[in-house]
Amino acid sequence: MSKTIVETHRINDNDYCVSEEFSVYEDNWVPVSVPCPETGALLDGEMREHSCHSIEFVIYKEQSFEKGLVSGWANVAKNVDGNVPLDWQGDIIDPSDLEDAAIAFMKDYRDSGINHEGDSVGTVVESIVLTKDKQAAMGIPDGTVPEGWFITVQLNDDDVIAKVKDGTFKMFSIQGTAEREAL
Repeated sequence: MSKTIVETHRINDNDYCVSEEFSVYEDNWVPVSVPCPETGALLDGEMREHSCHSIEFVIYKEQSFEKGLVSGWANVAKNVDGNVPLDWQGDIIDPSDLEDAAIAFMKDYRDSGINHEGDSVGTVVESIVLTKDKQAAMGIPDGTVPEGWFITVQLNDDDVIAKVKDGTFKMFSIQGTAEREAL
């Protein structure tokens, strides 16, 4: 039996940024057989395995919304501490695969919608996948920022800008197709 709980904690919300931490707690009950201490016979039972994965999402708000710019992590492949976060579908993305996807997106698409539906409400105008190699080349000390895809979107919809300002829209979400592999 498996039980998953998702908790959201508002960490910060001001004119500069909105940040929230999302924690996914998962309990799995795994069947086990253990020897009885008195008779040595194998007894069937269940063992609880508990895991927790957390990730902080931050959307940095441009001080001047006249340009309609909003920046933040499109995806984090590895947290600062080296842990690999799960996305909302329970998947992980290798940093090199994320970089390949980001390059393809920037070459062929660049449009940004709402919840992967409807017309474009903005365009990705800045994009960098901060791999360990790029961080080292830029002089960013190891363990300072996560490995992930950081973007800036220029919004062209006043309603969407207002929803970013009031915290309704708190993060970016990437969309794509991939082949799932069991780890």
